[in-house]
Amino acid sequence: MVIEREIFVAASPETVFCFLTDPALMADWIGVSRELDARPGGLLRIQFSRGDIARGHYTEIHVGLGAEPQVVRSESDGLAAAGVAR
Repeated sequence: MVIEREIFVAASPETVFCFLTDPALMADWIGVSRELDARPGGLLRIQFSRGDIARGHYTEIHVGLGAEPQVVRSESDGLAAAGVAR
């Protein structure tokens, strides 16, 4: 089963990409703690609340140029997530 969800953000693709890969920026957005090593194979760990922790690894980081989308993909416990900034 595949579940897809799209969220439209009133920000540039570059700004959205930074929030998905920079721990300091993500701190302003989501979770009470986080560890981000934004490179393929790097750790992605977000504690949303006490005992509610998502842990996985980045599987793809693609910094797009110009009109090319910027992509962040990760996997956690067999679940995959992707962020594409266009």
